[in-house]
Amino acid sequence: MPARTKKGPYKYKSKPKLGKWFFVLPVVFLVIILSSFFFLLSSSFWGRGERLGLSYINTSGDIAVTNFDPKLGTIATVVIPKDTEVEVSRSLGKWRIGVLYQLGENEKLGGVLLSETITRYFKMPSDRWASGEISFSTMFSSLKTNLSVADRVSISVFPFFVKSGSKISINAADVQYVKKSKLSDGKLGYIRAFEKLPFEISTIFADPDISTEALTIQIENRSGKKALASDLGEIIEVMGAKIFSLQAGDKIDSDCIIYGKRSVTRDRLSRVFTCKTSDKLKGQGNFDLVIQIGTGFARRY
Repeated sequence: MPARTKKGPYKYKSKPKLGKWFFVLPVVFLVIILSSFFFLLSSSFWGRGERLGLSYINTSGDIAVTNFDPKLGTIATVVIPKDTEVEVSRSLGKWRIGVLYQLGENEKLGGVLLSETITRYFKMPSDRWASGEISFSTMFSSLKTNLSVADRVSISVFPFFVKSGSKISINAADVQYVKKSKLSDGKLGYIRAFEKLPFEISTIFADPDISTEALTIQIENRSGKKALASDLGEIIEVMGAKIFSLQAGDKIDSDCIIYGKRSVTRDRLSRVFTCKTSDKLKGQGNFDLVIQIGTGFARRY
C-alpha cells in the first residue's frame, strides 16, 4: 500500500536502482571460482593421469597401500595387519607397523617414515601418505598428508567413476605374504613370510607406462652398502622397469640423483625414492637413466 506523507495523501516510494555491482559481483565470483579450479589442476600431478600409491591407516587401524590408476580405471588395495613386525627405515629398529605413523610423528618425519618403510621392506612402491583414509567425507578434514588439495579432491571423487569389478582389496595374510609368529616383544603378531612379493600383489604395482618406455637403467652404488643396489633394483623391477647394470664406486656424501632425460619412469622413480633429477646423461651415455646413490640415501633407506 502507498505510504502516506505530509505533502499529500499518498506517495509511492521509488524502488532502489540496481547498481553496476549487481552485474559485476557474479562475474568476479565466477572468475575466482574458475581461477581456483585451474590452480588446483596445475598443482596436481595425479591430474595428469599418472598412477598414485598411497599408504595410510584404515578404519581398522591396519596399514593400507592403495594404488589409484586413472588410466586403467582401477583401485587396488593391499592391507597389512597392524600387528605385523617390520624393520623400519632409517635404522629405527623393529616395530609393529600399526604404530609406524606415530613413530614418524615422534621422529619429526610424519608419514614419510611409513611410506619409506612400505617401499623398502615390502617392496610396494608408495610415494604418498596420509594419517587416515581419504574419502568424500574426509576430503577437507584435518587429516595429515603430503597430497595436494587437488589430489585429495581427485582421489575422493575417483571411486564414484570406478566399476565395482575394478576395485580389489587383498590382505597380505590371505596370500601368505605375512604369517603369524611370536614377535620380538614375545607377543603374537605377524612377520613377513618371504622377501619376494606374491604374484597377486606384484601385479598391482606393475606400471604399464613404465613397462612401455622400456628404458635401460643403471644403478651406480656409491653408498658403501653392497646390498643396497640390488634391493633398490628389486623395487624398480616391481614397478615395471628393468635394471641392466649395477655399478659400484667409491663412497660419496650425497643422497640420490637420477640422470637422464625426463620420462614417466624418471618422474615416478624420483617421487618414490625422493631423488633429485638431472637432464644430463651420465658416463658414456649407454643407459637411458643412471641412478646414483650415496651415503645420504643409505642413512634414510
